[in-house]
Amino acid sequence: METFFADSSISCSLGVTYFWNGNLDIEAPMSSVQEFFQEQLGKHKKTISLIEQNLVAQDNILHALTDTNAKYARIRKENVDMANK
Repeated sequence: METFFADSSISCSLGVTYFWNGNLDIEAPMSSVQEFFQEQLGKHKKTISLIEQNLVAQDNILHALTDTNAKYARIRKENVDMANK
């Protein structure tokens, strides 16, 4: 196990404990840090995928909503006119 000392510490699942001096001056092999961040980012792949799918669908949703609202506008106007008579 690798250990780096200073004021505070954090452990990751790689079995490496990082200690830093409050300025986040982590002194660790770059590959270990990159593996750690890749692992942490990997935990969110499903959420990222859902957000990306939602962003792609936004144009279709907006188009469908606009079309439906336009079709309903005539009926809504007729109802308002009848209610005012």
